[in-house]
Amino acid sequence: MSVIMVKKRLLNGEPCKKCAQAEEVLRRRGLWQRIDRVVIADEADAQSEGMRMARELKMETAPFFVVSAYLDRLCEHLFRHHGVNIGTFHGAFRRKVGLAVLFVSFAAMILLAGDIASYTGDRLIREATMDVSASVVGAATIYYWISRALTRPIDRLDIGMRRVADDDLATRLPVTSDDEIGRAIQAFNDEHNKFVTGEVTMKLFKGSFRAVGRTSPFGVYNKLLSTYGREDRFDHRAAEGFINLLGLQLQEYSRLHGGGA
Repeated sequence: MSVIMVKKRLLNGEPCKKCAQAEEVLRRRGLWQRIDRVVIADEADAQSEGMRMARELKMETAPFFVVSAYLDRLCEHLFRHHGVNIGTFHGAFRRKVGLAVLFVSFAAMILLAGDIASYTGDRLIREATMDVSASVVGAATIYYWISRALTRPIDRLDIGMRRVADDDLATRLPVTSDDEIGRAIQAFNDEHNKFVTGEVTMKLFKGSFRAVGRTSPFGVYNKLLSTYGREDRFDHRAAEGFINLLGLQLQEYSRLHGGGA
């Protein structure tokens, strides 16, 4: 980070009293060493560096300070000015990973180049150390983002498939991206919910309600196969075999526990 102090020089050539007071306060508080450069805004010279900076930043009073953060500028240029950032970058997942890797690869070099151009001596070492540390933290953050971007949707998909396997056909998963994983989750939602439709009859009684009936064109319940009426369509003799099979378990239980068969 670089801090520039812009001081004003009056038309008569005298220094600005307010600027001198600000400098005195900074020195008294031990903050003057944090000022990397002092720029003069000369009222008698409209093209002086300080006057140009005042026009660019639309500053009408002095002193003022210009703080430059290389990493912030880089992120703003890549992700904000172009409407793109790592969290919402659209397209294939490999493009997201490629952008993250490219950013990590060049961020440290850009920061070091800025430090070399701005500082010397102990300040250069200190700023370079800070920038390298920031790059390491940034790399760890991007690694965490990539891991989460992969594992969270896969975990959701795994949980959704387990719920469907447990006959929870109303399961729907959130689609949080438009990459390959997002399309896979959307396909999962579309496939297993395409037959989930119908009507549910609710009964309201004394402030509570419960479902008392469900109908669906895709329901597997068929009244003709589950009743003993005149219009049923199954063989009543099939029940005898079912009763005999169920009775085998009861006979074995009775034998093991000393009862009669």
